[in-house]
Amino acid sequence: MKRHQKNGIFSGIFSAYRSLFSKCAVFILFIGAVGAVSLLVAFPLWYFASSNPQGFSIFALTLLCGLGVFGIIRKSVSSRSGQPRGRRFFRSALKFILGIAFLIGLYGIVLLFSRNMTGWAIPALISFVLLFGLYLYGFFSIRGH
Repeated sequence: MKRHQKNGIFSGIFSAYRSLFSKCAVFILFIGAVGAVSLLVAFPLWYFASSNPQGFSIFALTLLCGLGVFGIIRKSVSSRSGQPRGRRFFRSALKFILGIAFLIGLYGIVLLFSRNMTGWAIPALISFVLLFGLYLYGFFSIRGH
């Protein structure tokens, strides 16, 4: 009877290790699959960007604008809000345009600082911070009511 208990213990230990190793193997296979898919996506994009930078920039901007337009249309079609459809579309489009303007303004200020034009960069930064704060204040005070 004692011999049978030992086999039971060793059997349990063996099944525990088998379970552990199978989980590790699944994890390693998952990491490998993620790496392969990442390589399949990233390598063509890298090759396209390095061989044709202007074309890749146009592609990336088109994709960004397309995603923005898709988001605006999706938001304006959704019926969750009690606002009329035209107002929702205008509000979504305005938020998208202001988001793009924010990124362009931020890029311009960084560009001014990087080119050592601090005489222009500091007033531009102060104006940018004040205008963005005014936008946020107006947006949140309107949303609060």
